[in-house]
Amino acid sequence: MKSFYLLFFVLVICVFSCKEITKDNSGFIINGEIEDGIDNSLILLRIDGKVIDSTRLRDDQFQFRGDVKEPKKVLIIVDGTRLYKFFWLENSSINFKASKSDFANASIKGSSLQKQQDDLAEKLKVTRKTFDNANQILLQKEAQNKLDETSSEVIRLRENMEIADKAMDSINKVFISNHPKSVISLTTLNVYKQKYGKDVTKNLYNNLDKSLKQSTKGDEIRRFIELPTSPKVGDVFIDFKIKDLDGSIKNVSKDPYNYTLIEFWASWCAPCIKSMPELRTIYDKYRKKGFEVRAISHDDNKNSWLHAITKFDMSWPNYSDLNGGKDEGSFIYEVNIIPDNILVDKNGIIIARHISMQDLEDFLLQKL
Repeated sequence: MKSFYLLFFVLVICVFSCKEITKDNSGFIINGEIEDGIDNSLILLRIDGKVIDSTRLRDDQFQFRGDVKEPKKVLIIVDGTRLYKFFWLENSSINFKASKSDFANASIKGSSLQKQQDDLAEKLKVTRKTFDNANQILLQKEAQNKLDETSSEVIRLRENMEIADKAMDSINKVFISNHPKSVISLTTLNVYKQKYGKDVTKNLYNNLDKSLKQSTKGDEIRRFIELPTSPKVGDVFIDFKIKDLDGSIKNVSKDPYNYTLIEFWASWCAPCIKSMPELRTIYDKYRKKGFEVRAISHDDNKNSWLHAITKFDMSWPNYSDLNGGKDEGSFIYEVNIIPDNILVDKNGIIIARHISMQDLEDFLLQKL
């Protein structure tokens, strides 16, 4: 699954020694403690993959100071290790307490938003564990080539994941409804809007505070719900515009073919990459008979996108707005998890959604 994307902030920050006391009450202070930490370890304050400040651990203590215009999600990480923790940062005095053995469950005190996040996480804890445990077993079976979708065990695990997933959705929706002024509600709705669909998202969005609606994330949600409702199998395909390899804006399905597969993917998506050789074989076999592919990438890094196209010999037309899946087509078709696809016939009718490579080849063999 797709991993779910968070947007961060840019801030100007100064580093002070952990024992320095300030008389200025504005901004934030992060007083950190790492039990059994290694002295002189480099502690990083990270935003969207970029380090915006750093300091050294002294006697298990560290400190960051600065100012944010609005609450934002940040990441504290011990450089060169796998010790990291996301949390909500706001202008207040925040105590960060962690241990080397359980860094991911660090205690964050002093941030009201983080308290809300922790309370929500606690409500999700049991169902999330059920989902993660079942998913881990399935991934292990797949890695060992022992994944039999017809077996009673796999069917049971899939059912457990579905039940847990719906339960987590319900918990998140209740939280959003009950906290219309919370940035966490806005962030959660923005992350899951394509999963919830336009109708549910619209109802939750309408209940949000006006200030949240006017934010960048609020604008993104509004753009999503104002687009047409996702067409179903049997409906007419709604065309959309997106940038090609040269950066020119093009219509995706303007040229008529017997069958066109709109494939949503990304260079960082392992299941997407795994299926590419098979799609490549199908494409070579049927393109002269009227089969075409239109690949829509959810990448945000152009070099990674272009490298994958070359590496996997993706000679069909490739498109991406390089915005991580926020393109018009992904919003119209509510693409929540990749790989995803839409199969369209020459009359512009959607004849399949989420079709597997095996089913696609069987279909084309019969039709072409």
